[in-house]
Amino acid sequence: MPSHQTRVILVRYGQSTYNQQEKFQGQSPHSQLTEQGHWEAQQTGLALQRLTPTTIYSSPLPQAQQTAEVIWQSFRSHPPHFQITESLREIHLPTWQGLSYRVVQEQFAQEYRIWRQDPQQLQMPTPERVSLLPPLGGDGATSPLFYPVLELYNQARQFWREILPQNVGKTILLVTHRSTIRALISTALGLAPQHYHRLQQGNCGITVLNFALCSHQLEQEIPPFGQLETLNLTSHLGQTLPRLKSGQEGLRLLLVPSGVNTDIIQCERLSQWLQTIPIHFSLTGDLLESDQLTDHLLRYHPTTLQLQVMREDFPQVWQRTLQTRHAFSPHPDHPSLVTGLVVARDSLIRQFLAQVIQLPPEQLWRIQLQGGAVSVLYCPLNEHGAPTLQALNFRPC
Repeated sequence: MPSHQTRVILVRYGQSTYNQQEKFQGQSPHSQLTEQGHWEAQQTGLALQRLTPTTIYSSPLPQAQQTAEVIWQSFRSHPPHFQITESLREIHLPTWQGLSYRVVQEQFAQEYRIWRQDPQQLQMPTPERVSLLPPLGGDGATSPLFYPVLELYNQARQFWREILPQNVGKTILLVTHRSTIRALISTALGLAPQHYHRLQQGNCGITVLNFALCSHQLEQEIPPFGQLETLNLTSHLGQTLPRLKSGQEGLRLLLVPSGVNTDIIQCERLSQWLQTIPIHFSLTGDLLESDQLTDHLLRYHPTTLQLQVMREDFPQVWQRTLQTRHAFSPHPDHPSLVTGLVVARDSLIRQFLAQVIQLPPEQLWRIQLQGGAVSVLYCPLNEHGAPTLQALNFRPC
């Protein structure tokens, strides 16, 4: 059946005043771009110039709209259409917005635990009643409630149903918020909302989704499904790898596929790009190509512990690596971030990434892997913390 490829570029806004102040933003209109955020938006516009989107869609909230306007100015020779849409608003957290992370964690401890562990179960008072109600769990908290994450996912599905049929065969750019981007990716790939926190999106990180839309999908309004090409690319901001919050500890895996088209120039660029990153150990598949690629990538890391794994053992090694993350800390009494390089055939890397984000095995094709790029997985030291996909196909500028 004939299909038409549509490319969707998603960008989170640049650093905002609420980011700087470590506050929950929700749909508050009081957060603005900082000077750093304005610079990030400029760099993102320069990085996107060659992609020539036909339309830029922006959230109406100030920090997103300001970012979108800066990016739009970089397309002066061929300015795309600019459109504000309510469907790209941030998740609505009326009880928390404007409060610091610390205050929320202390005063709404139970709700915050649900937010982190079972986000689809988080409930809040309906927005129009917020000022009249005590915190959840207190006396009188029997008024109507709503589910912020579930509502956000419904908003994302509706956005896809409305926008994709209008842009068949085109490239469009969405400038919006971290939570909204997570919901858009999840609904495009068919991921459940309980795994909402497993996708990272930094300020002005670039994510790309591709949709091959068949005519019967457009006619019957079947919920669209896409393919993830890139997640959270921030190298245009001078970041060697996506940033982690200060003080985060645990295991970080750099996943590089072999068996895909990777030429010597790409390999050399990647090895030079990673030379400033401490790499404590490596896991290598049984392919000769994997072994050679590992040696090349570690040319600037002569002291790295190298381990080779037979192909049939790789799934078990993955599990042991994640389950024994404490053992990789060089100083058990003072845990730190430990980084491992994993080089294996692309099918194994794809299977593992799918397992992390809970993508069904029959949907592996929705994850695209590229030669000369690295995907980044972070596993917090806390044994109850879920792994987070920090980046997919991260590459040098």
